[in-house]
Amino acid sequence: MKKQTKPTTIFITLVVLLIVVNGCSMGKRFIEGLWEDSEVKQLNSVVAVVHRLYDLEEKARGLSDRTRLQLTKADSKLEMSLLNEAENTFRDAALGYKNLKLPNGLSKEKSKKLQHIIDNYQTGYEAKAEEIYYAKKFFVDLNPSNIQLSVTNQAQAEVHLNISAKSIKDLGQSLGVDLLKNKKKYSI
Repeated sequence: MKKQTKPTTIFITLVVLLIVVNGCSMGKRFIEGLWEDSEVKQLNSVVAVVHRLYDLEEKARGLSDRTRLQLTKADSKLEMSLLNEAENTFRDAALGYKNLKLPNGLSKEKSKKLQHIIDNYQTGYEAKAEEIYYAKKFFVDLNPSNIQLSVTNQAQAEVHLNISAKSIKDLGQSLGVDLLKNKKKYSI
């Protein structure tokens, strides 16, 4: 029985032959081309994940602004339906971040950085949901500890969301891409 050669063995043999027969520069250019192709795939994967992060954030961000405006208007009638919608949307966003899967083929370093960003988004939106939950609770029972819990969760949410934004900016700079530019236009 004849032993079959694996495709990777054939590929490596061809690369070595290219280097030997055509000189080192051609083989080197071929290998560099493979490396650049891998880096482009990594960059595309990172951008796709960041786009998905922004897609999850888009609806929640708009509701966040409307809800904050509602909560700061002392003279207006409280719209509990808006607060319920915001709380549910923030919980859905947090769940979306929790369930977000990283693509295969990312380097360990990029995977770790993206997971850090995702975890901060998830924690940030969980805290935003809790902020609204305790604000609603305050308006029902007027217990001052609920407003304090709401404010504490608001601050925690801002910290985690700011960490995410900074981490995306830093990751983009390390890749030579501005991942924050035109973030509303990103979509998968």
